[in-house]
Amino acid sequence: MVLPSSSTPAHKRKSTAANESDANGKKAKLSSGAGASAAASASSSSHAVYQGCKDSRNGTVPSPILLPSPTLGCVKLAAWNIVSYASSMKKGLEKYIKAENADLIILCETKTSSTPANMILRSLYPHQAWSHSETKGYAGTAILSKYKPLSKSLVLPTHPDPASTKGRIVTLEFENCWVVGTYVPNSGLGKEVLRAAWDRAFVKYVRQLEKSKPVIWGGDMNVVASKKDIHPKDCAWGKDPGSTDAERAAFDAILNPPPDSGESRYVDSWRHIPKYADVDGHYTYFSMRISGRGSGVGWRLDAFVIAEALLPRLATSEIRYEIYGASDHVPVVLELTGSL
Repeated sequence: MVLPSSSTPAHKRKSTAANESDANGKKAKLSSGAGASAAASASSSSHAVYQGCKDSRNGTVPSPILLPSPTLGCVKLAAWNIVSYASSMKKGLEKYIKAENADLIILCETKTSSTPANMILRSLYPHQAWSHSETKGYAGTAILSKYKPLSKSLVLPTHPDPASTKGRIVTLEFENCWVVGTYVPNSGLGKEVLRAAWDRAFVKYVRQLEKSKPVIWGGDMNVVASKKDIHPKDCAWGKDPGSTDAERAAFDAILNPPPDSGESRYVDSWRHIPKYADVDGHYTYFSMRISGRGSGVGWRLDAFVIAEALLPRLATSEIRYEIYGASDHVPVVLELTGSL
């Protein structure tokens, strides 16, 4: 089922959405409680890893797009590394955005130099923030939102050279939380020092933000938290960029600060869903160089990390294996009860 496009935030939509059938022909089930109970009954649409993802070539977003119905009373966020806005628009990006009908979507690696003049997306998402790299055709991050933010930032202000982080981060402030979208720099090709500077600055930045309200961090993290998040055939563990000790330590510094620090703990929302807590073989990035999508060889680089204070609101967190065209990444989705 292709969900109807709407610029109305999910938590304000009429309850008739509860009667829509999901991709399996079953009625969408509403969460009877918050947080833990909703997580336990999260949609199982992505349970079959790589089903429908056997084509190892990038083509177009599949048609029709079959996605679960949104959870009533929740706000839905999505994030996708699209590799190139111009290219992905030709391959079905707009179709996916309409079908997903998220309240907020983070786009990573847009490779844009100016804000696209897409009136359809502008009507769906009137509040947009695009951060463009100073290098043309490189990086790029955007957040499209149905909610009007209180403030926005397009750089990493705690970095020694904030201007150099353009295209890597967008931060929007809302009434109840901060949303930070990132396309974290890769440490490959001798860029370990640049990545280390980013990691130090980003940890500091998150700690600053959390002093006023909880933080939701989504996008392409360019790091895997554990060996369960990467296929052994595609990684020299601890050596390849994205798996080094330094990168994983920086990630863990956000998730698990010292107990006596007074700093917030953070949770990988997907791993917090009980059915995904200890599984392996689930990925969001598949190298085209080795036809990773067709063989199920990949990395879980994309995620939503949320402040521990938001856990009671966690309804579901999913990987959209159904959306296997237009990029070598697949989208990730987060639903929280309430509003931003």
